[in-house]
Amino acid sequence: VLAAEPGAALAQQIWLVDRSGVARRMTNDLQDYRDLSLGNSAGIAIQTERRANIWIAPVGREAEGRQVTSTNYDGLGGIGWFPDGRIVYTQQSGAELDLWIKDATASQPHPLVQHAGVNRQPIISPDGRYVAACSVGAELRGLWLIDLSSGSVTRPINVAHLPIWSPDGTEL
Repeated sequence: VLAAEPGAALAQQIWLVDRSGVARRMTNDLQDYRDLSLGNSAGIAIQTERRANIWIAPVGREAEGRQVTSTNYDGLGGIGWFPDGRIVYTQQSGAELDLWIKDATASQPHPLVQHAGVNRQPIISPDGRYVAACSVGAELRGLWLIDLSSGSVTRPINVAHLPIWSPDGTEL
């Protein structure tokens, strides 16, 4: 029995490996398991809980901050601020990191990229028309550019690194 990450996930799960080397996942949740030990008739593990939510506060008036998301791991893989006040952020879904967009004042987010592996470090173009993000997944791998008006996804650079826009927004 061991604790390991299933792919590029944030949380470790418990796996049982039989004598032939075949692994079978024993847990499948958003919890994180560490430091396993087996006895004669039982096993023991530490279950950790990490929570991350996004808060927004006016500069200089931090006491007026308010929480704008309420699920585990929101924003741990990156967050960005649109010129119009919306935010883009990562949200864990099983072993994946999806990208979501949310108006900072509204309650309902909507997905930008779902079920496409681990998508992280979103960065918004200065004009708010594009989101660039690093992706590690079966379909998307590398640095991707998402056109918010058309929904098209293109791969401008064949490396997975933290994207940065030029000040005028013309180059990534």
